[in-house]
Formats: sequence, C-alpha cells, structure tokens
Amino acid sequence: MTRTLTRAALAVLLALPVPTQRLAGLGVASRSEGRAPAVLPGPSEPVLRRGLIADYYNLDRSTLQLPTGEATVRRIDGGIWFSWGRGAPMPRIAPDFFGVRWQGYLKAETPGRYVFTVRHGGAARFALGGQLIYENLRSARRPVTIEYVVSKPGWIPLVFETLQGFGTADVHLAWSPPNTSTVEAIPAFVLAHREG
Repeated sequence: MTRTLTRAALAVLLALPVPTQRLAGLGVASRSEGRAPAVLPGPSEPVLRRGLIADYYNLDRSTLQLPTGEATVRRIDGGIWFSWGRGAPMPRIAPDFFGVRWQGYLKAETPGRYVFTVRHGGAARFALGGQLIYENLRSARRPVTIEYVVSKPGWIPLVFETLQGFGTADVHLAWSPPNTSTVEAIPAFVLAHREG
C-alpha cells in the first residue's frame, strides 16, 4: 500500500514530538514519550529534529548539475514523495530544470534487509551510511528496488538527490523494512535532520 501525504498532514507530522529511545551501544539517555528530541553522542550533543533538510535549486540548463553552493530555497520536508507534474515545486523554483538535495538521517529500528523502491522523473542519486546505493542519470518511471542491509539499529546518514529536466517532474522513495512485505512511503517519524 502506498501513502501520499497532503501538505496539511505533513505539517501535522512535522509538529509531532520525536520519541527517543536508547540508541544501541551509544549510551544516549532516552525517554519513550514527550517532546524530547532524539540525540546522538558527540562533543556538542547535536539534536535531531523530524524531517529532512531539502535544498531546492534552479539549474543551469547548459550543465544540468546540482550546485554545491547556497540553495535557492531551503526547507524541511517530511519525506521524499512528490508529484509536481508540469508545475513548479514551490515559488522561486522554475517548473523545469530544477534539482533537490535531501539530507538527514533514516532510523533503522531493527537489523536486517531493507528494500527501498525509487521512482523518479529525472536523474537521481541515493546514498545511505555514506555509501552510494543507487544512481541513475535517466528517469525511472517504473519502480526500481534497492536492497540495503543494516547490521546495527540506529540513525543512518541519508542523502538523496534528483535533477528534473523538462516536462513532468516527480520523485518517490518508499521502503519495506525487515520482516515486512508492504512497500510504503517512508514514515516521517524515521526521518530526521541535525538542528543547528
């Protein structure tokens, strides 16, 4: 079953508290409910907040490469599940020749084989744990599956990039966690970004 989130539902999900738990082997204090954010260990104890950092860029039509500089628009997205059609994804971004880079963390709650399903209208690149697990410089209108094995539960760095050219623009990232056969949009509560 596939779920599509409306803007109103996404706003509600982003406003919900992020439950925390002990991250295996990291010695991080935990609470099972409340508004306390999840934390990762480190000198400054960075705080994780729900959603992925989404940098939207207008692209140079001559190179069609995702820039490394400051984004045209930066916001927090609750997931990667968009059907923009022939329209612009938001004000200040052109309807054609734009790119998006999502960055943050994916929470793998159990070890095992995770199956990701990707469908996109333009080029796409997907990295987990610093490892490039998918790259396609052409559109993938039919779903493509990628397997990723998690040996230790916890927060895994995630980067997903897409370049959308002329015409219909869309990008969808779904998953099937271990011991499930259901493919669904990745829930917002397992996606986070560092605050600050």
